[in-house]
Amino acid sequence: MEKIQIEKNKLDLEFSRYSQLLNGVFIFATTGLIGFIGSFVWSEDLDKLLIGVFISVIIMVGSFTYYKKINYKLDKISEQILMLVKKDG
Repeated sequence: MEKIQIEKNKLDLEFSRYSQLLNGVFIFATTGLIGFIGSFVWSEDLDKLLIGVFISVIIMVGSFTYYKKINYKLDKISEQILMLVKKDG
């Protein structure tokens, strides 16, 4: 029983780590997009506007990809914790 509890605690810590990473991705995406959009919206130069849109798309795609990876890992950890809880009790 104690070995199962230790494994569950380890998974809980890993889940917490990935949750914090997920929050970091949301913060990065939000501040990055707001910053780039805010700085390029008032630009009258079409080239600068296109560069801003391009950089914003890169930030969105990168953030979404990282989000999907982290979310997949969180789902796997949740399944492992559920299996341990069922095995324990």
